Amino acid sequence: MALWRPRLNLFLAPPIILGALLPVALTASQIEQHVFRRRAELLLSQIQSVELRKTTWSEAQLQFEKWGARRTFPKSCDAQRCSFELTLEDPVYHFLWQRNFFVKLDDYFRWKLDLHYNTGPFMRIELALLHCYLRSGGHPAKVTASIAMRNGVVWAKSFEVNIETYGHPAYWSPPEFRLEFSLLVQLYSVPRFRYLDGTEIRSQLYLHSDYEIGRPGGCTICVLGWARFTPYADPTEVRRIMQLDLSCLTRWRPCVSQAEIMPAAWNQYNAELSQLDEREKSVFVCSASMLQVMGRDSSDIAVVRVISSHKDEDRAIVNARVLEWLKGSSLKVGDAVQWTVWPRGQNASLSLPKARPMLLFLGLNVHSPRISPPLTCEGLSADENTLNQVRLGIAKDYAGEERTFPL
Repeated sequence: MALWRPRLNLFLAPPIILGALLPVALTASQIEQHVFRRRAELLLSQIQSVELRKTTWSEAQLQFEKWGARRTFPKSCDAQRCSFELTLEDPVYHFLWQRNFFVKLDDYFRWKLDLHYNTGPFMRIELALLHCYLRSGGHPAKVTASIAMRNGVVWAKSFEVNIETYGHPAYWSPPEFRLEFSLLVQLYSVPRFRYLDGTEIRSQLYLHSDYEIGRPGGCTICVLGWARFTPYADPTEVRRIMQLDLSCLTRWRPCVSQAEIMPAAWNQYNAELSQLDEREKSVFVCSASMLQVMGRDSSDIAVVRVISSHKDEDRAIVNARVLEWLKGSSLKVGDAVQWTVWPRGQNASLSLPKARPMLLFLGLNVHSPRISPPLTCEGLSADENTLNQVRLGIAKDYAGEERTFPL
């Protein structure tokens, strides 16, 4: 009987040690996650406090100086243009997204034994451990912030969050469905809003012309919410839509939707969806603010005089001469321009003025990308009032200059 005791002890030792270390590891992980959350909240508050077109570069540098080497600057940085990016990663996220020893072991045995596989046994062990970690309340996460200046003043900023989580992605899967996925938030400024060729002005801009909130049409194994704003957006509004609930980095029940991590912005997004779905006639008008949006977001704008137009099946072909070029560099004064007018809604019989100058927001099938203007803005007369509003919008667009952030 005595001979069996050492063997029995040897057999029981690993599970006993593992059972003792597991609570310690989970406790240490929870402590690390709370420390990471506090640092992320501090970084978010600092980014929120930066006001575009108001905060000087020296003030921003002083505020973020405590982050030290975590800031990365581009090679080209001078008194006119400069930026920096600051990234925080918790240890588990950092381990997962580098070439760790699990990957190295798979690569070694694949080479040594001349094996052929995509996901090796050690990588499977890593995925199994990650699954257990997520199920036990772990949240591998990464936070990235950045600011950029021009001529000594901050003109751009961004804040992004990536949380690896496990649960039910609320809006694109059945309730019983559970999987590992990324919960993503992107908050960033843009010089102007960009459109695919032929896309109409986004409905949200009728309600607030300097920011919009949304999500992508599709996201592969992820849930993403974003908010983007121009430097001319009200700082109070920007601070509000940048409010995040970063308890998602530490809570036991994981966050699985945009409403949980960006509640202020997402509640507004859902409320506006209901309002815009009703298609209130009073909302969709060619207002002064909409003219400024057209001036800011159009790639090219010209004042033209219609020479001739004729119908071709279910469309109209319009020929005009450029009288004044307001924005862009595609055409010159005196050039001939032609575009196609497609009937939209009840505006099938659109009549364009021939006797007086009109605004042309290019390209109306002249070149792309283009914005398809609101029906009430098509064929708009280029009088003093409309030109003033369009020029105000043009003055707010610096997209033609060097960009630091993606649009």
